[in-house]
Amino acid sequence: MGVTQSTISDIERGRVQVSAADLAQLAKVLDKSIAYFYPADSETDTHEEARLLELFRSVPEQWQQRMLQRVEDQATLRERVRPYERAGVPEEFYESLLWDEYEKMQLEDYVSELESGEVPEPGSEEARLQQAFQDAYYAWKRHVDQQEERE
Repeated sequence: MGVTQSTISDIERGRVQVSAADLAQLAKVLDKSIAYFYPADSETDTHEEARLLELFRSVPEQWQQRMLQRVEDQATLRERVRPYERAGVPEEFYESLLWDEYEKMQLEDYVSELESGEVPEPGSEEARLQQAFQDAYYAWKRHVDQQEERE
């Protein structure tokens, strides 16, 4: 970028303002979004974004990776929903299909982990967390199914 170490240090300490063009270039060089350079309490953040960032930063890196995977899963599901939305299909008609897709994605991920040898060691903290997540999901799914049966 053609700046000295001293200038970079001044930028990091907030002593120097960075132009929008320089910020865009810096983001590109570092492969980060421009939002990466703004603190969580920025006026442009919504309450939900700030809360998500706070929660994300409060957990161990291993959990952060799982959280990111879940968000990526949701984004993938969102893309699978778009054709239904464009066709004007009410959400209640495709919601169950969406959960089927999510379960299929989870199974595909698990099979990939098995094939790559990435399955957590039985009895490890990671294995217990994975089991707790699965138990919570299935308990929630049973609850939703029961509510639907009552309706």
